Amino acid sequence: MNTRNQITSLLKIAVGVIAAAGLTAVSAYAGTITKSPLADETDIVNTGSALVSACDFGLATDPDMDINGIVHPTGSANGAGLTVSNVTGEGDWNITSASAHYPAGSDMLELMEGFAMSDSNEKVGPIVLNISGLTIGKQYLFQGYWDNGQSLNSTFSVTCEGDTLENIKYAGDNLGTLISYTFIATKASLDVSMIRTGGEVWNKPWWQGYCLQEVSLSTSEITISPLTDETDIVNTGFALVSACDFSADLTDPEINGIVHTSGSANVAGLTVGNWTAEGDWFGGYSTYYTGDLAELMHGFAMSDFNDKVGPIELNISGLTIGKKYLFQGYWDSTNNADSRFSVTFEGTDTQGGITRIDDQGALISYTFIAGDTSLDADMIKASGATWDKPWWQGYCLQEAEASSRGTMIFIK
Repeated sequence: MNTRNQITSLLKIAVGVIAAAGLTAVSAYAGTITKSPLADETDIVNTGSALVSACDFGLATDPDMDINGIVHPTGSANGAGLTVSNVTGEGDWNITSASAHYPAGSDMLELMEGFAMSDSNEKVGPIVLNISGLTIGKQYLFQGYWDNGQSLNSTFSVTCEGDTLENIKYAGDNLGTLISYTFIATKASLDVSMIRTGGEVWNKPWWQGYCLQEVSLSTSEITISPLTDETDIVNTGFALVSACDFSADLTDPEINGIVHTSGSANVAGLTVGNWTAEGDWFGGYSTYYTGDLAELMHGFAMSDFNDKVGPIELNISGLTIGKKYLFQGYWDSTNNADSRFSVTFEGTDTQGGITRIDDQGALISYTFIAGDTSLDADMIKASGATWDKPWWQGYCLQEAEASSRGTMIFIK
């Protein structure tokens, strides 16, 4: 199974279990935890993206382990950005279950024979890992490796930033356990703790090792489509950040259940830059529509700068880092079929070649995960007549999913 399929499988498993069992827990990180057998090194996913940190807990004098292309420095002192708390022992140990399964002399066996262990709280735990070096808004995969070969009766739990996976037990199959946590960072570090919740008091929580990597899954998408009627403007059913009808008539049109406040000055959190006019007109393709949608498409906020090329700039605040959003902007070029415009979101995501579509307006949709608390959307004319100006008729910005949730998942 290739890397993308492995990551996708983790996410599909999460979605399936959520739907079947409704197992949810509040998480600021929008994270998903899974437990699965650690049969061989290919179970440890190499995402192909930037490695934040990895560690083989054991003696620092041991050689570093290469697990599926991920180098694990040996000894917690050599883990990048790693702080370990409540640990009373770290070293090497010939664990019965590991030596019974992994090939002799392999890096995998060496990895599973090292440990960082907690002997606190009557040998219950917790053992705490703090790993720094994250970038807010990026998606990550943490994988921790754990081998409890001592007892079939003891149970443990792992908590990642408030998301907890409980009733983790040694399955008696001579395999290690792989704890995987996918999340979007809302701060610059990750906290992971393990505690024993039941069983023999002498059975202690420990980690054999971990890795933390970026996950380069697509988190944004731009699409252009005709604006045929108001149902093309999606009402996600989740929280509305803001919506605006660029206009002077102050009618606040309601489009598919979304009230658009008329006039940019009346929209909280909206700043419009590099523009020269906002008002109403009644020509061009705006005659295609009826009712509130016609009112919406009559209004405009227009740029007349840079030889009437643009850009016109929207900045919309009020986002929550790590949440998924849908921006939809409405645009109606009535002047010149040969002119081409482009829109850039967040300075990096650009859609070019925008022109009028079948004598209708254009609907510009952008789905994304917030990496900061505001969205920037800039429109510029790339080619065509200098008198053909960039403008917006309106927009709405909504959450695209419910409040972030974490998931507790058990995989036999």
